[in-house]
Amino acid sequence: MALHVNVNAVTVKMKLKNYTEFVTEAQLNELKQAYGVERAEGKSKYHVVWNNGDLYVEPDDKERLQGSFGGLYIQVYPETKTVANWPMDDHSDFKHIKRLQQALNDMIKAGLIDKSWTCNIQDAESTQITYGSNNVGKILKYNSHFTSIIPRAFHGTSDYYLKDIQKHGLKPRGETTAIENWDIGYTDASVRNVYLTIDYKRAMYYAEHAVAALKNELGIKSKPVVFLIENLPTSNVVMDDDFQTNMGHLQLIHFLKTGQKPKAATYISAIRSSSQFALEGSVPANKITQIVKSAKQAEKIDS
Repeated sequence: MALHVNVNAVTVKMKLKNYTEFVTEAQLNELKQAYGVERAEGKSKYHVVWNNGDLYVEPDDKERLQGSFGGLYIQVYPETKTVANWPMDDHSDFKHIKRLQQALNDMIKAGLIDKSWTCNIQDAESTQITYGSNNVGKILKYNSHFTSIIPRAFHGTSDYYLKDIQKHGLKPRGETTAIENWDIGYTDASVRNVYLTIDYKRAMYYAEHAVAALKNELGIKSKPVVFLIENLPTSNVVMDDDFQTNMGHLQLIHFLKTGQKPKAATYISAIRSSSQFALEGSVPANKITQIVKSAKQAEKIDS
C-alpha cells in the first residue's frame, strides 16, 4: 500500500499497491541494500520518499525515482517513534539539514510523526553530536540558514596538536608548524584559513587523514580528535578550498539533481554542497566548547 501525501496542496490519497507484486525477490533485495529499506510485510516500519513537499509512503518504482532528484529517503519506525535517513552522500550526509527540516515539518503536517520523535542520520551518536540532539523538535530549531551564525562547527585533526590548540586555539596553517595533509586542492588563501564543517563525521574523516599523514610523513603515531565550536559568527566565514577547486563539478551535480541553475557561489552554497567552509583567521581557545575524541566519547572543556 502506498500513501501519497502532497502537503503543499493539502491533499491525501490512498493508492492500493503491493510493492512485492511487481518486483522480483532479487530486485527487492537490491533495493533493500541500495536504500537501507526493508519492504517485507509484517515489519513494523515503512519507507518514505520526500521531494519538495511531496511525501510517498511505501513508494512504487516511479515514486521512488523522486528521491533520486533532490529528494530524501526516510525510514519510519512507528513503534519506537523514530525516523532514520541515510542520504549516502559522497561528501556529507548532514549537509542536507535544511531539506531534512522541511521533510520533517511536512511529515508532521501529514500526521505521520510529531516533534517528540527521534531522528537519526547514519546513527544516533553522530546525529546527537552534529546537531546537538536527535529529537525532532530540537532538530527543527537548529539554525540552518547560516546567515549570521553557524550553530555547531567542527574541525578534525590529530591529537599530536591537541595541547597547542588548547593553549592557542585553532590557527591557520601558515601560523603553525603543521604539515600539509593533502597534495592537491590548496589555494592562495589556504595558509590564512582554518577549515571547518557542520558535519561531525566529516570532521572525523579529516582527523583520521591527519593522523595518517603524520605517520606516513614523519613516523609520528597519534589519534584523531575533533573540536566543536558553537554559535560561530559568519563575519569571517568564506568558501572552503574544496568547493572553489571543484566548483564546476559540484554545480553540475546540483543542476542534475535539481534542474535549477546554481546561484552565485557563497560560503552557504559551499555548506549546502559539501558541509564544509573556511574561516579567515583563528578560533580562540576559549571558543572551543568540546573535544570529541570518538563517536563514543565527548569531553567537555572547562571554561
